Amino acid sequence: MPSAIKFVPLLLILLCACSPKGTIIGTLLGPDGAPARGSVQVMGQETRRGLGSKATPHFEITSLTWDTYSIKVKSLDGWITMDPFKLQAGEDLDLGKIKLLPFGSIHGTVPSQLVGRDLQVVFSKGSDTSSWLYGDPIQVNTEGEFSILGLADGEYRIKLQYSTRNGTYWSSKLGIEAVVSVQYGEQTKCVMAPAADSILLRGKVLKRGNPLGGEIIWLVVPTIEDLEESIIRNVRTDSEGRFLVWVQPEDAFWVIAPLDGAKATLAKDVQAPTNGEEVTWDVPTANLTVNLVDASGQPVEFMATLRGRAGVVWTPQACEFHASSSRSFIGTQAKLEHLTPGTHYSLFAAGTSTEDKGWISVPGQTYTCPEQGGSHTIDLIVKPISE
Repeated sequence: MPSAIKFVPLLLILLCACSPKGTIIGTLLGPDGAPARGSVQVMGQETRRGLGSKATPHFEITSLTWDTYSIKVKSLDGWITMDPFKLQAGEDLDLGKIKLLPFGSIHGTVPSQLVGRDLQVVFSKGSDTSSWLYGDPIQVNTEGEFSILGLADGEYRIKLQYSTRNGTYWSSKLGIEAVVSVQYGEQTKCVMAPAADSILLRGKVLKRGNPLGGEIIWLVVPTIEDLEESIIRNVRTDSEGRFLVWVQPEDAFWVIAPLDGAKATLAKDVQAPTNGEEVTWDVPTANLTVNLVDASGQPVEFMATLRGRAGVVWTPQACEFHASSSRSFIGTQAKLEHLTPGTHYSLFAAGTSTEDKGWISVPGQTYTCPEQGGSHTIDLIVKPISE
């Protein structure tokens, strides 16, 4: 019986290999009826085998087995998707002259408040937004306009966001999206606008009194368990530390900003002012002085490196962002500067004393940086490495 099971697939393979092959030929014409250059792709529904050819303007695709094929033709002038057709074994099919349909396009504008900012749009076809990059991101010009060209007919979802930085795709949440229907050969107008009942939040973020420019600011709802869903908006500040974003009147959110590799909570339970006034937040920082002492509380002097590793917990679900601060020193005291308020630091020190005696900090010592920042002093207990 096993030999018979092996024999059946082998027989099918041999039959397919020996079956006569079919050919598809045709001529490609542009929307104006003139000969066009492009590409032709066919895909077998049963074999899931795809073949392609260049049209110059004539094309010929050979070695096709019996199957039902779908065919797509595309050039710089337009494209067309033909109805599926069946090809019998050994059959030659002449598709004749294939006239392409002209592409559609979208011409859009952004809200006047965002004109001149570094923006782009991403789009997807249909309702599938699992990947917004249906095509390459489209840059918005300095006048707040953008054009998406080369579109087939159908429905497209468009999202406005800040541009990528350092070549890395960054999906910002400005809360401005649109749905547009496109027809072949037509230009569709699109006005990107926030929801009619939303409020414009004008924010400004400082870092130790200086503008925090070019950084991503998060507006989150910390009671939502899913991290991605908890971020209702994320925007990038301009060179002056300012940002604009639209939110719902009932939204109460935390404002989170980056600080030295970690995340700092600037404010909790914020609601956008209804009068449109700008809200300013200054990222607080803290400095920590660490005294190195032994188990009896006596100072210990040695050459060492002090490290503080942070786990920033800003939601009840303990979503963590990690950062660290370190300082090499000689003596009984060291300072860690610009720590992030609201951060839990695990402290560690190790080194050698003047008598070449090794010391290491007792494990499990932590420090919680107060949310108001400021300067603070604590003792860090160390012990000889030999113990």
